[in-house]
Amino acid sequence: MLSIQRCRAILGADAPESDQDVEQLRDQLYAIASIWVDGGTRIPASPSAGILASLSEDARAEIEERAALMEFDGGLARSLAERAALSAFKVKIGGRIH
Repeated sequence: MLSIQRCRAILGADAPESDQDVEQLRDQLYAIASIWVDGGTRIPASPSAGILASLSEDARAEIEERAALMEFDGGLARSLAERAALSAFKVKIGGRIH
């Protein structure tokens, strides 16, 4: 995994100011890359139907917030944003940790 310093070097002047924001961006990009590499098979196409409903209210709210940020700020389709948010959140799905 890339260090915060390496991420800042890659992002250059566009890097967020806080380390927490850089870390969150890095984690989201890793999640999207993981979905792409796996061909989108790790998480169902419509996770909100079952997976999100099975989570605690706090976990669901945090995942939905992440997905919304990726959708609106990052320009991702909602389904991809949800999958990336779930993957980054390390949700246990089908007996495997993702």
